Amino acid sequence: MNMLVEFEPGLGPGLLVLARMERELSATIDRKVDLRTAGDLTRCFLAEVVASAVPHYRAEMVPPADNSPLLA
Repeated sequence: MNMLVEFEPGLGPGLLVLARMERELSATIDRKVDLRTAGDLTRCFLAEVVASAVPHYRAEMVPPADNSPLLA
């Protein structure tokens, strides 16, 4: 399953955390998950992906006061 994700500016995870998120989601739904941000996609492909994207979750989230990672 391919998932387009976006994060609050300045709060996006690094590559290792993103990889861990992929593994955890894959294990949770028992299906291979590939997470991508808009920045990972080429401009031509991005337009197609955004046009066909279906939002499944949107959070209005305030980051932790101590700037700890949102995923532990």
